[in-house]
Amino acid sequence: MALAHLVLQDVDPRVIESLSARAARQGRSVEEEARTVLEGALGFSRQRALEAARQLRAQWAGRSLSASDELMARDGDRLSEGSGDGGPVEKERS
Repeated sequence: MALAHLVLQDVDPRVIESLSARAARQGRSVEEEARTVLEGALGFSRQRALEAARQLRAQWAGRSLSASDELMARDGDRLSEGSGDGGPVEKERS
């Protein structure tokens, strides 16, 4: 798929300011943020996520995995032994 360039003219300066601020909050360039906004508005972000999920399913196909409830139960037991509030366990300091 060939990528195209897009040039927008006569964009309200408030839109550019908002896009710049949003990009800064996300740690992206204005160009990356504009691309993300456009892709999200057009549903391409969802399509990318679905494709990534398909690839992961294919990668893990046929492998035996533990049930998530078993893993969560083990982690819950381990975590509750530490802090008492279910939060992360702090490592002992020597």
